[in-house]
Amino acid sequence: KIRDAIAWKADEWKKAKHGWTLEGASLTRAPRGYAENHPLIEDLKRQDFVVSVRFSNAQVCSPRFLQAVTAAAKKMAPLMSFLAKAQGQQF
Repeated sequence: KIRDAIAWKADEWKKAKHGWTLEGASLTRAPRGYAENHPLIEDLKRQDFVVSVRFSNAQVCSPRFLQAVTAAAKKMAPLMSFLAKAQGQQF
């Protein structure tokens, strides 16, 4: 479902993942039903959609850490929303 959403809603996907480097496992070849030369083939090969935010020790120990985590979560929201909606879930 996520691959179909990426392929059919390419502009929305690009906007949702803007600024993030996706991590996690990927297929070595194009998934069945998708052309190897699809413009978003690297995203379509993904088996995981993992993003993370690194915090320094100083940030973690800061009294403002909760605000930093909240800001990071808000920044992730468009990506998480896209993935949830692709699965038929509310976000």
